[in-house]
Amino acid sequence: SPRSIFPLKVYSEVSTDYPLVSLRDEPHAGEAYTRAHIVYGEGARSEYTTFLKHASTSLVLQAIQGGHIKDVPELADPIEAGKGLAKNLNGDWNVELTSGKKLGAVEYLNTYYVDGIENLLDESGSEDSHEAFRELKWVLGRLGEGRIEDLDRSVEWVIKKTLIEDG
Repeated sequence: SPRSIFPLKVYSEVSTDYPLVSLRDEPHAGEAYTRAHIVYGEGARSEYTTFLKHASTSLVLQAIQGGHIKDVPELADPIEAGKGLAKNLNGDWNVELTSGKKLGAVEYLNTYYVDGIENLLDESGSEDSHEAFRELKWVLGRLGEGRIEDLDRSVEWVIKKTLIEDG
């Protein structure tokens, strides 16, 4: 996301604090609902990138609610991790956990999130959810294999990187 280098905190009541997530006081529904505003992914223009962002967020939240994702090790500094990942165009993305251990970012997602989503979809899931998950796994697979160039017509930052490099 073009906005991924701006967050200052993980959570805030208002989006003007540049958080990753804010709980807005305008739920766009009845008062019984709260809206989680995912600020981190804003600014993406690619339909595919937006699709992946919304679909993966939805799948992760459903898997957490269903008890399929749990015991995920915390990132030592989520704000700096996000900024570091966003600035690194080489593909050697790593995250540091609160335990001090470092993991590849793709490995982290595959280890702690992908199986939980798969278990959720085994229980239930629309064809659209299955399709979104296939796309997410495809992108993670390409990133994990270092085949970033395979994403130059789908994932926004890779499209932009390719356009800049090709002049």
